[in-house]
Amino acid sequence: MTITEIVLGIILLLCALFLVVAVIMQQGKQKGLSGSISGGADTFFGKEKGKTIDKVLDKATTVIAIVFVVVILITFLTDADFSSDNVVDDAVTTTEHVHDHAEETADETADETVADTAEETVVETVVETAEETAAETAEETVAETTAAVAE
Repeated sequence: MTITEIVLGIILLLCALFLVVAVIMQQGKQKGLSGSISGGADTFFGKEKGKTIDKVLDKATTVIAIVFVVVILITFLTDADFSSDNVVDDAVTTTEHVHDHAEETADETADETVADTAEETVVETVVETAEETAAETAEETVAETTAAVAE
């Protein structure tokens, strides 16, 4: 966090606290539950002082609310992670990364397929050779045995 971000954060917290306190201290427009909660301002400040303080609080609330919104906008616009250049750069980088990963995966899959095919071919060749050798050896043995029996 930079010093600017810390200062803006403190300003936001102070504005939020002031807004809460100012709204609670204002006299309600209706005499209901909110009027009984904020009615303490009349008895604390007196009847006439309560009305003038209410006007000051009303104006101060408006000003602080505007300051609050402006500070939020400044914080958002100065944040490096949300600038449009970074968003585009991040999208391009992510696309390039996905493309590179897809190429690597395709190459690995092709290599594995070639290796599997070569292995299967070698196994088939060895099995066929073994079968032919076994068949020839069996024929020779039968022929020798038949010749030995016939003599």
